[in-house]
Amino acid sequence: MFPRLRFRTAKSRTVAEVQRPPKTKVNNTSSNATTEKEELDETSFKTDKPLHSDEMGQAVRTERNVKFIMDLSEVSDDILFLILIHVPFWELRSNCRLVCKRWKDVVDSQALWRVKYEQVLSKKLQTRLPSNTDWKNLFYKLFARNLIKNPCGDDGFEHWNVNHGGDGWVIERHHGELKETTSSNCFVTSYGWCSKTQCIDLVEEGFEEHFLDDFQPDILINDWYGSRHDCGAIYLIKVDLLNSQKETIMTFEKPFPEIPQWNDSSYHKVQHVFRSYGPGVRFVCFSHKGKDNKFWAGYYGARIANSTVKVIPDNC
Repeated sequence: MFPRLRFRTAKSRTVAEVQRPPKTKVNNTSSNATTEKEELDETSFKTDKPLHSDEMGQAVRTERNVKFIMDLSEVSDDILFLILIHVPFWELRSNCRLVCKRWKDVVDSQALWRVKYEQVLSKKLQTRLPSNTDWKNLFYKLFARNLIKNPCGDDGFEHWNVNHGGDGWVIERHHGELKETTSSNCFVTSYGWCSKTQCIDLVEEGFEEHFLDDFQPDILINDWYGSRHDCGAIYLIKVDLLNSQKETIMTFEKPFPEIPQWNDSSYHKVQHVFRSYGPGVRFVCFSHKGKDNKFWAGYYGARIANSTVKVIPDNC
């Protein structure tokens, strides 16, 4: 008997899991030996390697998990729509739109993005929106944007609460390459600790309280730091999730390895994701600081750019 397949839906693909068939008794008084096919079934379930069928219909072990592969070129637009609404939105934008013109038209449709919006926010909010709402832009306005304002210093120190140490903060051009941003600017520290903080009001940014409490979407934190090639630097980061009274619910705080003198001026990426933080989160308080490790007058300390905070719902 061939193994049966049970399908479960993952976030971005459908995975076929091998399920062991029930044993059947064979009435054979002349021999207790099992058939070759039964031996294959029994052996396969004693290993972690799942089975698939080859062109001849024979069960074959593979090294990877069995995956259900389906040709979607023949399905109707309605069926394709129903499939794509379950694909994570970043996959829709970065991969699905590039498959073909037909897929692009479905991904860019207002109907799809209205459903994606409905998956994470209440219908009550949708009833307050006009019928000609641009659902795609609205969705990306909430979930695909950086909530940190002025992340690279293009607007000076606007939106940041700044504390100057040594000779203070300045804004300069990058010394190393940073592909993740189109800005050519970065914040530069001095020989004393220079710190800056930005507090994000999630409700004011458009996220409903019940969405934050019930769904508890991932909150993604990114930051990039580096230094000049001729002077080392020290960098620290601390991010707090706060309730409505600005009391701490969860904290990410981590010292990173000191950058030595005579380095390649490259940026180092910091990343953290807050998950399962419980109800009550209303603010994200993002702060970091840096200085040089030679105590040189001027601006030889940590260079920081492209600080990022994003809300990433895992069910859309």
